[in-house]
Amino acid sequence: MRCSGCRSIDRRVADADTAHVNMDRANGGCRNIEYLDHTADAAVRVHGATAEAVFERAAEGMFSLMLDRDSVKRADRVSIHCEAPTVPELLVEWLARLLAERDIRGIALASFDVAIDRRNEACTLDAVAWGERMDPSRHGLATEVKGISLLGLRAEERADGWVAQCVFDV
Repeated sequence: MRCSGCRSIDRRVADADTAHVNMDRANGGCRNIEYLDHTADAAVRVHGATAEAVFERAAEGMFSLMLDRDSVKRADRVSIHCEAPTVPELLVEWLARLLAERDIRGIALASFDVAIDRRNEACTLDAVAWGERMDPSRHGLATEVKGISLLGLRAEERADGWVAQCVFDV
């Protein structure tokens, strides 16, 4: 980051968690800016016998960060279809669609049934999610997941099954 007036930058690290940026113009002074190291992400790694299983578990993991899934009734059914060029990108699309459903419908989701087709050029997902209207007094709302990061994204088949990993912006 540079000061637009003086084009200078001076970085000093005060300790392991705080970096100070002092942009001090010779004649009038820019303000000091302090960048603090803070945790704004949560990550999940899931394992399963199939791609469908890890997609279901990733969704369970994401909603478990946000609420008490055991308190959510299977009252409402939400159908979801999405496509992406690769399995990891499909995972992001899937989880992002679930967040959109949460935000648009105000729904807490707790149970998921996923079918993935990887035979064509694009990967497609058709799923059903069950839940109910969000009720903060019953669902024990916790961390709000705001989005899905591409950082550290994985979804791959291994000799012992599938593994998926993603980072949530919280």
